Amino acid sequence: MGSIEFLRPTQDERILAARLEDLAIQGEQRIKFTRFLDERGFSIAKAVATEVDCEVSFFGGYEGAQQKVICFHPSYIEISNEDFLIVPLCFRFKKEYKLSHRDFLGSLMSQNVKRDVIGDIIIGEGEATAFVLKQVSQPIISDITKVGRVGVSITQELPTLLPTNIQEEIFSGILSSMRLDGVIAMLSKESRESSQKLVSNGSVKQNSRVATKITDLVAKDDVISIRGFGKFKILTDGVKTKKDRLRLTFSKYI
Repeated sequence: MGSIEFLRPTQDERILAARLEDLAIQGEQRIKFTRFLDERGFSIAKAVATEVDCEVSFFGGYEGAQQKVICFHPSYIEISNEDFLIVPLCFRFKKEYKLSHRDFLGSLMSQNVKRDVIGDIIIGEGEATAFVLKQVSQPIISDITKVGRVGVSITQELPTLLPTNIQEEIFSGILSSMRLDGVIAMLSKESRESSQKLVSNGSVKQNSRVATKITDLVAKDDVISIRGFGKFKILTDGVKTKKDRLRLTFSKYI
């Protein structure tokens, strides 16, 4: 991984960092693009760029995108959003049907479309927008006629009003400490033992990193993803109750 160091990197992160470092080195002489990266991949890319004499630009298809493509390039070359070759695909369907992010991602990947060529998928009422790399846009338009059991039409366009990607419900709960396993138990409404198993089998991410230690502490603004249960943001540090327990407020992305 060269000179790039991270706190307890996983094997996948080491591999990604090495690949990004190689692209960044090439980016000193010519333009090099990644595919879509999540928040953790993006942070690794930024760290890599600080070690190499090249510029880094990024774009996810729209302002505020969570999944982004990174471009390493020489400082004398200006990069525009169009250079990223990201295409918005607008899926339209009958408004009485409720389709989820998982429904669309499953349909796309069932067409042998790899996850890293798919960016954000934004769900609206009767429509959804998926941002994909241009190389896969036409096969998707040609081959997908249904998402789940719901018929869809697909056009290559950005909807007039792009719906917000983040919808949240606010909750609170009581726990004894801010240890990761206890927080997972509260968020998932599972037992402490079950939450420990979720960590051990790689089902939990804390701030886009796969969690490996149940004793890690959770803090305000941390984002916790639990496979099969959803994605949560911690809104407060634990506030002590009269019985010396902690009240935690958090949001769940829906």
